[in-house]
Amino acid sequence: MDHANEAATDAGDEDAPMAVAVVGLALRFPGAEDARQYWRNLVGGVDSITRLDAAGRERLGLPQGDEWITAAGVLEDAEGFDAAFFGYPAREAEQMDPQHRALLECAWAAMESAGYAPRGQPMRAAVYAGAGFTTYG
Repeated sequence: MDHANEAATDAGDEDAPMAVAVVGLALRFPGAEDARQYWRNLVGGVDSITRLDAAGRERLGLPQGDEWITAAGVLEDAEGFDAAFFGYPAREAEQMDPQHRALLECAWAAMESAGYAPRGQPMRAAVYAGAGFTTYG
């Protein structure tokens, strides 16, 4: 019996489905473009939140008068999406929520991290993703 099945049996699920393995990972957080940098930030106690003054709020496109917004988790190069690489016309990519663009980039990077060529042979694989609240659009 392998470890995944032992764990399922220990949990009381005799009819456990096939095991799942996380073999690739990609992420983006403020101050971290990859998992290694994110881990270094966590271990080092790095505060990656950007403090905002009036100029910073304006740069992020926040309406004037929103002085109550004093900090933000800002991703570097959020606008640096390669539309042609993903088969999107530039105009359509400009209209996309930045989280959607980041999702596509991270999904691709996760497949590469796992050692798969995303445009290679067909395979059974899944990409699980998460995102936060957005005010885009």
